[in-house]
Amino acid sequence: MIVWQGIVLAVVLGIGGTILSSIQDGQTADSAAYNATSDGLDAILEISGWQVTLAVIVVASVVIGVISYFYQK
Repeated sequence: MIVWQGIVLAVVLGIGGTILSSIQDGQTADSAAYNATSDGLDAILEISGWQVTLAVIVVASVVIGVISYFYQK
C-alpha cells in the first residue's frame, strides 16, 4: 500500500510541475502570476527533494516492524 502512495506522489509531483511550467511559459516575466507559479515550482521541487528521504524512512519502518514481529514470537 505504501509503495503505491509513493508512486502516486511521484506522478502527482511530475504532472504538477509540468502543468505549472507550461502555465508559467505563457505569463509575463516579473508579474504577480509569474512569481506565483515560480513559487509553486519551487515548492514542488522542495517536496520532491524529500521523496528519497521519505522512502528510506518508510522502508526502515517496515523492516523494523518485520524484525520486531518475528522477535516477539
